[in-house]
Amino acid sequence: MKEIPDAESVTLTDIRALTGNEKTIENCHLEFQVDELGVCGRSLEEAIKNVNREYFEIAEQCSENDLAFAGACKTDFALELIYKCPNYAVPKYIKDGLTWLNNQQVLI
Repeated sequence: MKEIPDAESVTLTDIRALTGNEKTIENCHLEFQVDELGVCGRSLEEAIKNVNREYFEIAEQCSENDLAFAGACKTDFALELIYKCPNYAVPKYIKDGLTWLNNQQVLI
């Protein structure tokens, strides 16, 4: 377990360098968007679009601006994804968070 440093001395580089164990303090675990395919989505929708570029017709080489979520309704985005792309990929940070949660054995 990594000690939480003084907030004023923490940099983005420090946070991004944390290992899975270092992102956990007791029952609290931190996950966040990470670079995938050379780009880091700034929201859940952008991260989903990034790892499902073919479905969203996004070029292999793209920027964060190409992933921008312009929709008005996040629920519509999620339902359309599930309905039209049942084999969609899940962003790494979501997988990692769900894996950590699954390993907690809180119901035992």
